[in-house]
Amino acid sequence: TGGGCPHILAEPMRTNNLSYSEDFSNAYWVKNAGAIINSNNTNSPDGTTNADLFKDSAAGGSGTCRINTLTSGLTSSTKYTLSAFAKKGANNWILLNANNYDGSTDGYAFFDLENGVVGTNVNLDSSDISYFGNGWYRVSITVLMGASNTVFDSQIFIAASDGVTTLTLDGSNSLYIYGAQLEQGSYATS
Repeated sequence: TGGGCPHILAEPMRTNNLSYSEDFSNAYWVKNAGAIINSNNTNSPDGTTNADLFKDSAAGGSGTCRINTLTSGLTSSTKYTLSAFAKKGANNWILLNANNYDGSTDGYAFFDLENGVVGTNVNLDSSDISYFGNGWYRVSITVLMGASNTVFDSQIFIAASDGVTTLTLDGSNSLYIYGAQLEQGSYATS
């Protein structure tokens, strides 16, 4: 029993254009050579044990640790917002990247999951980080799709620090992720 006054959530009706948005282990999400997903590893913002551990594979050497998925059939010359819930693990920086959203450019932002701030961000309409309790943040980026582009490549990276995605792939890099969304509009909805 929550004790507060009831309220109405007033926001537009939107569609999440991502499948398996709470199951990053699914093959729908492509893992680069350095990425591993351990499903249902910790409690998500909804209190259920359904958030995933995103970590590097200890492949050795240096490289990136990324998951991504392509969404086609979107509307050109329209704003889209990519968002996800994230919690720091061994790393406290995450990168959301809209790869090639206008046919040639990446739009991206780095987010600090320890201090709740947006770091380096490039070619974006906007970026946002909001705290949801228990160490969870919702991070989002918004871009304007190109006039002839209808495909969105949603990418999530573990970052070493602000502006740096190259990691030592030794098994020590990790974050927690949950609830990705790609929606038409200039901000993330619930």
